[in-house]
Amino acid sequence: MILVGVDGSAKSRTALRWALEEAAHRGARVEAVLAYHREPAVVPAALMGLNSYGEMPRRHPAQELDDTVQQVRGTMLHAPDVAECVVVGDAADHLTEASKHAALLVIGTTRPWSRP
Repeated sequence: MILVGVDGSAKSRTALRWALEEAAHRGARVEAVLAYHREPAVVPAALMGLNSYGEMPRRHPAQELDDTVQQVRGTMLHAPDVAECVVVGDAADHLTEASKHAALLVIGTTRPWSRP
């Protein structure tokens, strides 16, 4: 199983696409994980979309993950299926724990890679 962290960013979309391509070569399955911090139980009216700024309310994280997965899969021929998992909490903690049962962990990065 190839585990990939997805947060909706361009870098995580690239990581997901790479994971899908690698899974196709290996005949492996892919699990995409999105971690988020739960909103507080009581939020000000401005955060609930009851303000005059016209901001769109946030969509559920599961829908965000599914949209990202479907968009990336839609760019590939014969893209493998993806198991989607949404968890509450710190992404690093969840990915570290889940990676214990994965053959490969794939994450995006905003830092440029340098070779010695």
